[in-house]
This record gives sequence, structure tokens and C-alpha cells, in this order.
Amino acid sequence: MNFYGYEAAPDNVRETYNTLLRCWSAETCAPRMRGDWSEENPTLGQCSITSFLVQDFMGGEVRGILLPDGAYHCFNIVDGFAFDLTSGQFAGERLDYSSAVPQLREEHFSNEDKYRRYLLLKKRFFSCANHACFIRKARPDDAVRLAETEVFCYRAFFFPIFRTEKYFFSELSTQALIEEYRREPERIESTLVYDDGIIKGFVRARNSEIEKLFVEPAFQNKGIGGALFGYAAEKLGGKRLLVLEKNEGAIRLYKRLGFHETGEKQRVDDTSEFFSIMRKG
Repeated sequence: MNFYGYEAAPDNVRETYNTLLRCWSAETCAPRMRGDWSEENPTLGQCSITSFLVQDFMGGEVRGILLPDGAYHCFNIVDGFAFDLTSGQFAGERLDYSSAVPQLREEHFSNEDKYRRYLLLKKRFFSCANHACFIRKARPDDAVRLAETEVFCYRAFFFPIFRTEKYFFSELSTQALIEEYRREPERIESTLVYDDGIIKGFVRARNSEIEKLFVEPAFQNKGIGGALFGYAAEKLGGKRLLVLEKNEGAIRLYKRLGFHETGEKQRVDDTSEFFSIMRKG
């Protein structure tokens, strides 16, 4: 069983679909179709609440195809990619996705029963979704959150080591990092974010090296860092990294995820501190 757009879908979209298969039920089905809902046809009557749930954490646009009965069949477009997680209910019938028009959640959720079903589906989804549902490629409009996260983590975790007030509280700034992202778009292109409606962390990997991994302190110890790191190592080919010798917590995490210290060291520019070089395998 798959969906419209499956072949080109990124991993997080496919994982979201697999999770939703465990969440859809007669209770979340549109009332007029509930009598026909079954586990063999789980997407029946789920289109609008599913599309708006997906929009909650993937963003993008919800569009609808006008059906003969006057209702709209909803699907998602994210970063120009159209996918329809509930297309399976049409059993091979071809839909004209090019004729779709934008849908507004305010209009759909003016129906109290539909809004109740959306909340139920959302609760079920977030209670059983794994981290892979929320890892996606970064977009240019993520630059502000990336910069905020990086600055906050640098100050929280690295200032106690380096104690250079001028750099950490003057030279290092959100606005400066945003400008760097604009000048160097490849930074965005090589970044993955963890986004469940809020960007809570990110990882960057280029040329087989994992360059950065940051998770907002408020969201640490929830498996987000490990999920991002594992994804970068597996999907982006990250095989090498530099970690501060004094960052013992990070070293323990990377060892649990299959990296080891090589014994090689690299001095941090203009300081007396050293990086330890770690490699996968």
C-alpha cells in the first residue's frame, strides 16, 4: 500500500504515512463514510484532517480537488512537491491534481466534528510517531531558527569552556549568522532540521564530515540529537567529526552511535583547547 507521490517522497513523508496507518480509524473517518471504513481501506474519509495535520509540522500548502459530490479531496504541497497520503481510498481512480485549489483550515475546522477528529488524529499521531517523521531538509526560511539555535547552544555549552566574552556575547550574534546563511546558501543545503512544528535542532554534514549538531537545551535528552546524528551518518555519508576534548557528553553520545576516537587531535584556532577527531566504524 502506498500513496500519490510515494516514489519521489522523502523519508520523513514515507515515515509519516507509515505512522498514520496506525492512527486512522472509523472514529477519525468523516461521518458520511464511516459505515464503509475498514482496516483494508484505512484512508477513507481522512483527507482533510490528515492534510492539515501534516501541514502542522511540514508546512507548505493544503489544496483540494473538487469531487462530483461537491466535496474537496485534500492533499499537501511542500517545497513544490505534491503528495496525497490518503489517495489510497480511490482504488486506482486517477485524480486531476492540477485542478486543485487552496484550502483554508479555518473553513474546514468551522465544522466542529471535523475539528474534533483532527485533534484526535493529531493526539494519536504524536503519541506514536518516531523521530524520523520530523527530520527534513532545511529551507532558506529556516535561517532565523538555525541561527538562534546555534547562538544559544554556543553560549550555553562553549562559553564555559572558552570564557571569551567578546566573541560569545558580541561577535557571535543571530543576525551575523543569518547573513552568513544568505551569503553561503550551501550551508542550508547541507543541513537537516528536526521540525515537529518547532525546529528543535539541526545537523550539518558536508564532504563526509559532520560539521555541526545542535539541539535546543530545553529539548535535549529526548533522543532528538541521536536521531539527527544517526540520520546524518546513514543518509548523508557522515563518517568523520571534530569534537572538543572537554565535551565529554557529546563524546559519549557519538560513541554510542558507532563513532570512535582516533587519537588524532586538532588545536582550536587561537586557543589552548583541542578537538578530538572521531570516525565511524
